[in-house]
Amino acid sequence: MKKFLMILVIILLPFSTLFSQKKEGRASADFLSIPLLPEAMGMGSAYVAVEGGPHYVFWNPSRIAEVKGKAFYAGYVGWYVESKIPYFSFTFSKPPYGNFAIFASGVYSPNFQEATEDALLTGNVFSYSAYQIGVSYARYYTDKFAAGLNIKYIQETYGPYSKAKTYAIDAGSIFHTGFGSWRLGMALQNLGPDIKPEGTYLLWQTGEMRPYSAAPLPAVFRLGLAGEVIDNPGLKVTLSIELMHPTDYAESVSFGMKLLYMNMAYLCLGYRYYISKLPVDDVGAGGLGFGFGLNYKTSFGGLGFSYSYTDMGILPDIHRFSLNYGF
Repeated sequence: MKKFLMILVIILLPFSTLFSQKKEGRASADFLSIPLLPEAMGMGSAYVAVEGGPHYVFWNPSRIAEVKGKAFYAGYVGWYVESKIPYFSFTFSKPPYGNFAIFASGVYSPNFQEATEDALLTGNVFSYSAYQIGVSYARYYTDKFAAGLNIKYIQETYGPYSKAKTYAIDAGSIFHTGFGSWRLGMALQNLGPDIKPEGTYLLWQTGEMRPYSAAPLPAVFRLGLAGEVIDNPGLKVTLSIELMHPTDYAESVSFGMKLLYMNMAYLCLGYRYYISKLPVDDVGAGGLGFGFGLNYKTSFGGLGFSYSYTDMGILPDIHRFSLNYGF
């Protein structure tokens, strides 16, 4: 335990200045801030230490160390302003070296209207698109401690006008405390150089052409605890809590519960509570999450489906879907 706490301090120390900065404005590549997993959002996002699987490349990469054999995972989120967000991962184990994965996610937002200072709306329409693609590695270093790492390439395209690209890493760990089934999970996501659009823009007040400014990525730190309060072949009940500290939004604490019946069907419920002031006053942030899923084993592998509903306050609710196949 002492060794683990020392490792935790060493890992977090370099990022102490990163997460203490003031949250002025929004980060770039903001599509990276959109939570993808229905399994996580059904628990109110209290998910960093819950379980393992190929989908964890998008939450805590250390948890892909739980995958046995090969597993494919894909999902979809319908977001605001007609935005479409697909994603997938493929994970495979290579004992005794550990587990490896490839993954990608992206967003496509059509029908933005072009406007200029002189003509206002011009009648032209353009789209915004962005994606991340990367590789992942994770393994258990002891019987109680696993760590994982993502390395990814990120690109944004702003219609025909400009594009920006950079790279980043995600890192995560899981520690089995030895107190029952309780485990401690941690993840750091989107750590990388600032992203800067290519080209220049016209500063209309002076007529001067200026290069675009760089902006930071939306880094986030997650720390959570999860464990089973009921664990038998017919029924498993998991409780979870997660603290989330993003660099571009309010801090929150999430609570979640998952009921798994006969290893075939699950229900989950959770709530996210914002513990710091929201960037915009008088905005109902919502926070309630609900989800369910089915898993079915066949002679050629295991199939799974997950769905979640998320209350977004005054904004429309969000629905997420995913499929997985293990073989």
